Amino acid sequence: MKESIKLLQDLRTDVKDYDLELYEAFGLEEYKNKQIKHLSGGTLQKLSAAIAFMFRPTLLILDEPTSSLDPSASILLKDKIRKVNNEGVTVLLTSHIMPEVDELADEVIFMLEGCVRYKGSVTELKNIQETPSLEKAVANIIKMEFSPCLI
Repeated sequence: MKESIKLLQDLRTDVKDYDLELYEAFGLEEYKNKQIKHLSGGTLQKLSAAIAFMFRPTLLILDEPTSSLDPSASILLKDKIRKVNNEGVTVLLTSHIMPEVDELADEVIFMLEGCVRYKGSVTELKNIQETPSLEKAVANIIKMEFSPCLI
């Protein structure tokens, strides 16, 4: 694993100050001599998250970021997402776990069958659907007999 991290760092000659906060918080140093193919799903997800943040991007695209993570690691990752977002990083998150989206997102785009069915703030969607739960608001859109494509 250590060689892979070093390779990525060597490829990114434009970055000299690496963000290793998640690498350290996840305790990945313990696995530095393991081959990536021998890591568990959760450890591989931690490594992927640590790498995503390592180069201090201005845009982060995260697909199901807490998938396979234990609760402690999930909390660490969500805290990191909020932290970088508060520092001005744009975070694009894809997830089907609505409580997680509700916790992390300000704006949502809900797609169903390749069609955008809602685009706007989380708060507005819950208000429109008259529910405090994003999960219920999205379920209501799914149940609608006719929900037009917005885009």
